[in-house]
Amino acid sequence: MGEDAAQAEKFQHPGFDMQQEKPSSPSPMPSSTPSPSLNLGNTEDAIRDNSQVNAVTVLTLLDKLVNMLDAVQENQHKMEQRQISLEGSVKGIQNDLTKLSKYQASTSNTVSKLLEKSRKVSAHTRAVKERMDRQCAQVKRLENNHAQLLRRNHFKVLIFQELRALAAAVCWAGQINSVAVH
Repeated sequence: MGEDAAQAEKFQHPGFDMQQEKPSSPSPMPSSTPSPSLNLGNTEDAIRDNSQVNAVTVLTLLDKLVNMLDAVQENQHKMEQRQISLEGSVKGIQNDLTKLSKYQASTSNTVSKLLEKSRKVSAHTRAVKERMDRQCAQVKRLENNHAQLLRRNHFKVLIFQELRALAAAVCWAGQINSVAVH
């Protein structure tokens, strides 16, 4: 602040500073300015000018301080607005993440159910395949037995009609035996 005051004094009264900055000559030549001890009125003017310069410097510094405070308040207001905007954005993102987690949980449950159903279907498919393999083996055995019976001509056919079994095979087998005997 001391440097600012000195610069303000230079700008306000350049002639005053020039007179102070001129070195006094060492020669005994009479100077054009009288010495302050001889002229008391001139000293009071210098003090009055100096106090006016100090007052102007203080006012200049206060004006700069007010401008800086205004700039700080404006920046603070802008930062508050940005903060409010960021809080809104963060809340929106949090809501989206909450929805996403709910959807993910729902999807996870659905996938778990589908996997469970897939396991059940797979187990059922294996059971059906095993039954089919057993039935295929049984059918092959029946076909082999049927082929042997046809080769021997010893077979019986039962026809079921309305809860009564007709022994047509017995009759038919008896006719085949009687034809074979004749």
